[in-house]
Amino acid sequence: MGRRPWRCYRQIKNKPYPKSRYNRGVPDPKIRIFDVGQKRRGVEEFPLCVHLVSWEKENVSSESLEAARIACNKYMAKHAGKDAFHLRVRAHPYHVLRINKMLSCAGADRLQTGMRGAFGKPTGTCARVGIGQVLLSVRCRDAHAAQAREALRRAKFKFPGRQRIITSGKWYVLSFFSLLMRGGGARVVRSQPFILMRQGVHRLLARRVPQAQGRGTRRPRRIQRQVADLARVACGSQAQQSRVPTLRCRACLNEGRYT
Repeated sequence: MGRRPWRCYRQIKNKPYPKSRYNRGVPDPKIRIFDVGQKRRGVEEFPLCVHLVSWEKENVSSESLEAARIACNKYMAKHAGKDAFHLRVRAHPYHVLRINKMLSCAGADRLQTGMRGAFGKPTGTCARVGIGQVLLSVRCRDAHAAQAREALRRAKFKFPGRQRIITSGKWYVLSFFSLLMRGGGARVVRSQPFILMRQGVHRLLARRVPQAQGRGTRRPRRIQRQVADLARVACGSQAQQSRVPTLRCRACLNEGRYT
């Protein structure tokens, strides 16, 4: 009996059906290796990252993931070098597919029961992907950007539906705009004022808190405690927070810093 066409399983119709103690006898997925190449290389050696992004909501079989991995790995190893990239398969086939086998031999009408008990038995696995989900990622040097895009273009033919090749604007994990140089290293810039200088912290704490004129006009107590702790750390004092609408450190208030 031949393999059922993938158009029978491409659409995401039901809930996820993973392998469990209730769902036994599931065949192993065809893809067993998800990281290829120099996976231990740091971001300094491989600063460029190119993604193959799914542009449809669909099921992707484990066979197509394995075929795409082989095609991408073969092209990169031949044209960029086997030590010049890191390939990662980002989609994992956890969803189990079922098939209700029908007999087609002579006298089959005596044996099969039609649609009675047609739940089906496990026949394979696939990955449920959505729009904008990354299927493959290739890390390499800037000099091999064209080879990475061509390798992902060839791997794109192994998948159904539509995909796009996108060059990441991030430095692997960290964005360039979220790095603050500190001497010989760097620090992540967060949206909270923990990296501000001492004068910046006092300017932040000098802003008045709106009075409780209605629902949602007062800062939550969690934010008040965070700002108060930040004030004590910035001032170097162990004084308690003043119970006034303006969040200020009492030690700095006594020194006249808010005048």
